[in-house]
Amino acid sequence: AVAPREGELELSSYRPIWAAPEVAASPALAFLHPEQRVELSPADAARLGVRDGSWVGVADERGVVIRARVALRDAVSAGRAILQSGLARDSANHLSGATVRIVEAPPPIDEVAVEVIEEILV
Repeated sequence: AVAPREGELELSSYRPIWAAPEVAASPALAFLHPEQRVELSPADAARLGVRDGSWVGVADERGVVIRARVALRDAVSAGRAILQSGLARDSANHLSGATVRIVEAPPPIDEVAVEVIEEILV
């Protein structure tokens, strides 16, 4: 394995139990469908200047960016970012490569939709 370059984190992912098409399709179960979070070590969060609960962008080597809420975990080793796969939005499945970078979070989809609608109406 190649060691990550400065500012990069090794990417790991897992599929949460509630990231299932049945949950995403069912209005009654919508509250169970998880939002993306990036689990980081407290040391990495301090180095990157991010706080627990803040929104960040997670970018792969191609420049693909997904939104994720920071979750600090003592059990996560320094130099690693852990994301959820199988989500309807902002899934780790969209990223490729073995490393990622933490970047400024892109605006939420709802805000982008409002901006597009406003441009159309003007």
